[in-house]
Order: sequence, then structure tokens, then C-alpha cells
Amino acid sequence: MNKYLIGALLAMQGASLSYACAQEVNDSLKERELQEVNVEGKRQLLKSGSMTFFPSAAQKNVSQSAVDLLKNMAIPQILVNPATQKVTTPSGEDINIYVNYLKASPEELQGMNMEDVRQVEFFPTASDPRFMGDRNVVNIIVRPYEYGGYTKASVSEWLIAGLVSDASVYSRFGYKKMSYDLYLGSFNTNYRHSGTRSEETCRLSPGEHVSDPVTRVMTPRSSQNIVNRFPLSARASYSGGNFNADNTIGFSYDSEPRVYSSGSLEFSPRMFSSSDYESNVASRKHALSYSGKFSLSLPSDFFISFTPDASYRRNRSDRVYSPSESSPIVTEASERAWSASAFIMGRKIIGGKHYLFLRAFGGYDNYRIDYSGNTSARDHIIERYAGGNFQYGYYTDRISASFLVGVRGEHDNTNGEVYKVFYPFAEASFGLSINRKNSLYLSVVHSKTPLEANHKSPNVFRSNEIFYYTGNPDIKPSPNLMAYLSYNWIPRSWLQLSPYVSYTGNYNREVPVYSLCSDGNAVLRKYVNNGNHHSASAGVSASFFLFNRSLQLSVNPSVRLYRSTGLYDISCKTFAYSANVSYYLKKFYFSGWLSLRSKALWTNSGTLFEDRTSFQISAGWSNSKLNARITVLNPFYGGWNVSTARFDTPLYSSRTTNYGITYHRNIRLSLTYTLGYGKRLNRNDELNGVSGSSSSAILR
Repeated sequence: MNKYLIGALLAMQGASLSYACAQEVNDSLKERELQEVNVEGKRQLLKSGSMTFFPSAAQKNVSQSAVDLLKNMAIPQILVNPATQKVTTPSGEDINIYVNYLKASPEELQGMNMEDVRQVEFFPTASDPRFMGDRNVVNIIVRPYEYGGYTKASVSEWLIAGLVSDASVYSRFGYKKMSYDLYLGSFNTNYRHSGTRSEETCRLSPGEHVSDPVTRVMTPRSSQNIVNRFPLSARASYSGGNFNADNTIGFSYDSEPRVYSSGSLEFSPRMFSSSDYESNVASRKHALSYSGKFSLSLPSDFFISFTPDASYRRNRSDRVYSPSESSPIVTEASERAWSASAFIMGRKIIGGKHYLFLRAFGGYDNYRIDYSGNTSARDHIIERYAGGNFQYGYYTDRISASFLVGVRGEHDNTNGEVYKVFYPFAEASFGLSINRKNSLYLSVVHSKTPLEANHKSPNVFRSNEIFYYTGNPDIKPSPNLMAYLSYNWIPRSWLQLSPYVSYTGNYNREVPVYSLCSDGNAVLRKYVNNGNHHSASAGVSASFFLFNRSLQLSVNPSVRLYRSTGLYDISCKTFAYSANVSYYLKKFYFSGWLSLRSKALWTNSGTLFEDRTSFQISAGWSNSKLNARITVLNPFYGGWNVSTARFDTPLYSSRTTNYGITYHRNIRLSLTYTLGYGKRLNRNDELNGVSGSSSSAILR
């Protein structure tokens, strides 16, 4: 046989064998990829200090925002309230959401491209220094771009109860090591079903003569609530491997030109003439902010990061309360405020398991408020704080443990009156991954709650005919203790369970007290330190995935106990329950959410609060770009009652019913459209937008 023919045959045989081997390798790789991401039972990884979850294509496709995705993933350790967009642990602790290790704003979570999400990580206590020592961290990993990006437009409209409109445009562009992000939003409301019916009872003593209790009943008949909010933020980021830098500037304009109500006033006995009333609160807020984050990885497993923040705010608030039978009560406040803070962290890893952290932080807040109207006054509040902490951590896939100790000092100056405090804080946690289906986590935190600036003013203001209020520059931070124990169990690929117990204690907390003023003709509210507040909860969070995960159900029943001591000696217990169900049918999807009425005893007063049962169902259609949804809220309830609150002291008590559109039957239409372009990479950066909210020291 010709040697060339033999050579050709051998070459063909070799190519065939090479192709077969390559095909086997390729098939093997495909199988491994499926085992890691797509095979049932491999959609989550349990470690001693973290949990990793991989969203399915259907879950990403039907989600209109990052919070929506967390709800649709039905993660037992994460509880999402779709009515308020609040994300908490099942026990009620706030969750800190990061995107590619950068703290995320609500605007960023709304504007995220769901197609780019790769995985969601949950850290009860995080070892990564980029989380800045936060607890209960959700980190969403998304794919960035080598070049290109996306633009996403979102709009949501309520149709029945009044105007509630939320629209935004989010755009991102990346090229190699740089990325640029821009967010522009608009939130507008105009509805006429809001307000509060209050029944206040006071035991006055005019002329040193104790009178019978005086009851004041205020009943609204008409109302209007107009809010306009326009946030804008922009960011430039650099990702250079060992060095990363992020700089974000933001501006927000918030206006509430009309928060109006009118109705009837009744007094019993007739200390004042019964009449009608009108009340309107108008406010404007301007905020300009900057936030940055700079990190550097050094040889020998050293890491250092620096995070500066600064903001400037101008707030204006005008309140006019006008009884028809007496002179109006006017309170006007104009505020200028600026803040600055810095956070620096260093980390050293020894032997791949031992982590040493050293952190330092400091900040400065300056509030200048001018009051006019019935009371002319001025407040100048300066808050300074600084501190640091040291943390040791031991982290492996099987066992994690950490212990943190730190100190914080505060120096407050309210109108020349200086208050200083210095206190330690500590935190300990332990995690155990028993096997791939079972893990255990325990944490204990002891600290103090920083004071609210808007409770420090010593000036006295009038609210209505018989009620005055003031602050107290002498109140002190309240020590608190938090403990949490959870067990994570995946007995089947279609079932995830997380039973838990938690405890929170606030000691010598800040509460309101009431005394007589105006020669015994009125009551004055002031804040002091008094008594303790204890809350405990026990429950289980469970998720079920059925019919090849096209049907999923999550339930969260719990029992909560509250106990208050001191001036407010009250106990309360309640049963809480929420459930969410979702069904995916190709490009269509359907979901339902239910939260039962529950009670709560407020931490900083003796107020017993009760909300309403909430129910909503949704249906939508989605492809890779367009997501359209219709939601029917509370179809069986036509009232405007949102919540009730009860408060009792020997001198003053109140019963309030709050009205609004939250639980009234309604229809909401929401639409998102995402246009992506360019080439994705696997770098870790994403916009850390700015929230439109800002703090204020105006006394309320």
C-alpha cells in the first residue's frame, strides 16, 4: 500500500481518536458544569461561614430587580416583603446587600441587569474585609463587561387608589479596567386617602385643680398626599487587580408640597369648643453626597481598604395646624447639615486559616436648625465619634469562628451643652458545616445604640391644643445585646429548612415621658433613659421546589415575645406568618404572597402596634429584554385602615388609627426593558449608587 495512503489513513484514525477523546473531555466538562450549577441538589453550597445559591434562568428571567430576585430564589435565610421591598432575616434583623463586594443602594438594586447575575452569597458574619465588618450580608455576584454595558428602563404605576408612579433609567458602560454608571429616577405620589384618627386622653390640672380626664378626638374627613422625589447618581470605577477604586457622587431632590388633612375635633368635657381643623405639612430636601472606596492587596496576604464619605443637606419643613375656633399653630424649620466619615481596615491572613483584622473609624455631623412660627429658636448640634476594633477569625469550609472587641467614643455638643461617652463593644460567632446538607450558626453581639439627633433639641414646640414636645440633650446611648442561633438543613433536593431562635435586649433605653406644662393646661413630652425592652422569636423558614422547580413555595411561621420594664411595664406575644408561591410556565409566570396581621411592642416606648393582613397575586411575561407584570393587591379589602397603635401612661394615653393606600385593593402595572451590548468579563465591580434619603436633626 502506498506509504502516503497509509499515512493518510493513520492521520484520519488519529484525528478520529483525538475527536473522540476531545468529545469525552468536553462531555465530562459539561457534566461537571451541570453538577455544579444545574443538577438538582447542587443549586446551593453550605459552608461553615457562608451559603452560596445559584439562581436558575427562570428565576432571573422573571425578576424585575435584585430584591425581586431574592424573593424569587426563596432562600430560607432571607425574608423579602414585596409590599415594602424590605429585606431581613427571618428573625427581623436588617440585611446588608452588596453587589460584587460594594454596598448597594436601592437605586442600584432596581437598575441591575438580571441576566448578569451569577450567584448570591449569604454571610451571617463575613470574613471578607470588603464588607467592612457588617453582619447578615447578601453579596450578589454579577458579570462585568470588557467593553459595552447595558441600559435599563423601569416603570411602575398604581391604577386605583391614586397616583403612585416610580420610573428610572440606569445605564452602565465599561471598557477594560474602567466602568461608568449613571442613574436617574423619578418617584411621584398623589392620593387622597391618608391621615390619622387619634383619641388622646390627658389628666390635666389647671390652677392646681385636678380635673376629670380630657379626651381629644381628631377624625379626618379628607386628605391629600403629594410627594416628588428625583435622585441622580453617577460613579466611576477602576479595577486594576491589586488596586481598586470607586467614586460615587449623588444628588437628590425631595419635595412634599402637600401632606394635608382636614376633619372634625371633639373635646370631652368641653374644655375647648368642638370644631373642624386643617393640617398641612410641606417639606423640601436637597442632598449632595460623595462616597469612595479604595482597596489595595499587598504581598504576604496583606489587604488594606479606605472608605471616605461626605454629604451636605438643606432641609425645609413647614407645619400649619389650624383649628377653626382658635389661632393656627405654625412650626417652621430650616436646616443646614453636613457630615463626613472615614473607615480604614487592614487584614492579614496567616496559614490560610487565621485572619487578623484591625479597623479604625471616625465621623463628624453638624446640624444648624432655625425654627420660626409660634416658637422662634435655634439649634446647633455637633456630633463627633471615633473608635476602632480588633478581630480574630478562624475560617475553613468546615469550621468558622471569630471574636471582635472594640471601643467607641462620642462627643456631642447641643447648643453649647457637651455630652461625652466612651464604651466598649464585642461580637462573637461560630459556624459549623456538618456536611453538604447541614450547617449550624451562632452569633452574640453586645454594643450600644447611637442617639438620634432629632431627639436632642432642648427647645419646646406646640403640636396641638393640649400637647407640647421637646428633646433632651442629656439622653445616653442604650446598651443592647443580640443573640441568634440557626440551623440550615437540606434533607432533599426539593426542600430547604432553616429553624432559628433569636433574642434582642435594649437596656436603659430611650423612652418618652409626659408631664404637665402651661400651668397644668397641657402635656409635655420629653425623652429620658428608663427601663429595658426584651424581644425573642422562634420559627422556621422553609422552601419547597416541585415539578422540576417550575413550582416553588416558601413559608415563614414564627412566634414572637415582647417584654418591657420600667415606666412601661407591658408584655406582648404574637404569631407571624408569611408565604410566597411562584409558578413558571415558559415565558409566563405567576406568583402570590401573603402576610398575616401581627402585633409588636415598640422598642423605644410602650406603644402596642398592629398592622393588617396583606395579600397580592401577580402574573407576567418575560424574555431576555422585556418584563411586563400586573399585580392585584388585597383584592378582598376595600378599606383604608393601615395600622393601629395604643399607648398608655398615668397622665397621657392615645389610640390612633392610621389610614393609607397600602392595604386597599389596587392594581399595579410594572415594566422593565433592558438593552445590553458589548462583551462581558468576570471582574468584580458594579455600581454602588446613592440613596435619596438623608438624616435630619429637626425635632419631631
